[in-house]
Amino acid sequence: SGINAESEECVFNGKRYEIGDTWKPELCATCSCVEEREGQRKQICRMESCAAPAEGCELVYSKDSCCPKCQEQCEMYVGGETRIFQPGDEWQPDQCTFCSCILDDAEKKLQICAIMDCAALEDSCVPVYNPGECCPVCEGPPTCDLSPHIEHGSAVSKSGAGQDASYTFQCDQGYWFKKESQQTAFCNKLGETVYPECEKLSIKTRLVDLAPGKYLLEMSSSAGGGYGLLCDDGWSDREAALICQQHGYNFGRAVSLESDREDFLFTQLSCPRENDVLLQHCSVTRYSEAKLNCQYNEVAGLFCYNSAFEYRIKDNIGASWSKRAISLYFEVSGLKYGKPVDLKRGTFRLNPINFSVTTEKSTSNATKARIKYKDGVATVRMKLKKPQNFEDSDCITLKIRGPSNKYDYQTEVCNN
Repeated sequence: SGINAESEECVFNGKRYEIGDTWKPELCATCSCVEEREGQRKQICRMESCAAPAEGCELVYSKDSCCPKCQEQCEMYVGGETRIFQPGDEWQPDQCTFCSCILDDAEKKLQICAIMDCAALEDSCVPVYNPGECCPVCEGPPTCDLSPHIEHGSAVSKSGAGQDASYTFQCDQGYWFKKESQQTAFCNKLGETVYPECEKLSIKTRLVDLAPGKYLLEMSSSAGGGYGLLCDDGWSDREAALICQQHGYNFGRAVSLESDREDFLFTQLSCPRENDVLLQHCSVTRYSEAKLNCQYNEVAGLFCYNSAFEYRIKDNIGASWSKRAISLYFEVSGLKYGKPVDLKRGTFRLNPINFSVTTEKSTSNATKARIKYKDGVATVRMKLKKPQNFEDSDCITLKIRGPSNKYDYQTEVCNN
């Protein structure tokens, strides 16, 4: 809208204006001096019209402007939502960023953000970030306290010091290291202690017959898997005797064998207790964790026996009864401390006169005996006169006289 004022002169607040002059009597009004007719001047004033503001607009008035303007927003995505800030507000979108909302010289909102510059740390420093803080701090190398004890194990040696210290462990009797467990305790780069783990060990054994009294040893463990060979590293008579006793013999001796098998599963079997027939207090190492390889001639074997000297009958004794005679046939070997001896010659020579048969009614020696020798085994075929009043249902006792009476061998034979 506008207002008109006509006069011979254009005067406002005592000030004279010439034709063509304009002035603002107030912020929203503009006046001008025009010539209406010759010699007459006219003062015309108009009021400025303001547009309707947008919905939700925050109006801002300026001393240099008649109409208000919509204020620009300070806004930022913070904490999962878009937030509106007012001049003077300060906020921290993250630990290292600081923002504020201000008004510039033109009365416009201005959003300013600055990122904190962290000081450089020394190369030897381990950076540590504390909750709620932007920059890491240097706390120096982490401390780590190693113990020489673990559950079911203890340290046997130590090397290094401080953060570089380490212990080498062994498991207690009857335990061994878990699969994939290292044998040392140490401090990792984070200052955390790393220890080995021991678990209960259960050893199973079986004997593979190679010759009279001579066996190849196969072992299995509670960790699962099948049977395999034992490397002879650390293999001794003490362990051999326990395993032989486990299989029903009185004594045992360790021996190293040759084999074309390569299925080594264990090494360094150690059984410190003499009567530990169940091998409950033994220790053993997985072959996959051993430092040394075993060769074809380093397979653990053993001789098992019951006395210093003994005769060993292979399988059963064959027997047949005729009307006048008894025939026997069998294979026999002689073992001295578990090792085969020569039955063909020398002290342990097997002579037909060494054989006799006893019944409830009588005793008779062999009337005829034929002995063949091969690979330390004697194959005996003998015939004896049938004792008087002997019934076919009766049994006889075969006796083989040894180097001395205490080594005599006897067994009962019945007619099948």
